Amino acid sequence: MGPGGEPGFVDVSTSDGTARACAETLTEGWVVAVEGRLEYREWENAAGIERVSHSVRADLVQPVQLSTGASAAPDGREDWPDIAPRRSRRDA
Repeated sequence: MGPGGEPGFVDVSTSDGTARACAETLTEGWVVAVEGRLEYREWENAAGIERVSHSVRADLVQPVQLSTGASAAPDGREDWPDIAPRRSRRDA
């Protein structure tokens, strides 16, 4: 994704329940599949330079099994967390 083939990162936002579940179970380095809508934004920064960004509004976030058979977890564990959203009063 990056210019030399280095990893790239995309901001992901989601609902309260899913966001809470992700925050409680995932740590940096997890490989996840994200299902949702791609959002595109254009703006001008304080220096007057035009900028663009992409983000995903996620409906679903799930750890994935890598095609190499390696774990999606940064520590190699195989017991993946359950990231099913936990409903709150605001989600209902």
